[in-house]
Amino acid sequence: VTYTERHAGVGKIPTNQARRDNMRPSESETLAARAIDRALRPLLPRECYSVDDAIEINCSVQACGRLDDGAVDGRGGGDPLAVAINSASLAMQKSGLPFTQPVGAVRLCLDYDGAVIFDPSSQQIDNSQLDLLVAATRD
Repeated sequence: VTYTERHAGVGKIPTNQARRDNMRPSESETLAARAIDRALRPLLPRECYSVDDAIEINCSVQACGRLDDGAVDGRGGGDPLAVAINSASLAMQKSGLPFTQPVGAVRLCLDYDGAVIFDPSSQQIDNSQLDLLVAATRD
């Protein structure tokens, strides 16, 4: 699984000296790719991940509302990682691979009042006790 966030997708155009789009993935991109892999891999039969029959999933964030500090826009919704897991699951379903069932993902946070917030904004995540990404099947 490959997960990349393009600078142009968040409104930043890098200069030639600072071009990062084609370099090694950042730590957050690596962790996002692992989260996608961990959500989808258990639903594939064991014979699907042999070296000869490699399955490759590429998730690329092309546009996302971001603030100047890099946080997701405060209006809430559209967490890129949750959208990437949902999109990868849909692609696996439509590909014809023996993928058993679809996966749904959502980001949750628990604020200090004890209320659960689904698909929170970056400000709500910063002001919460818990930030949790849940990926699950219907079962």
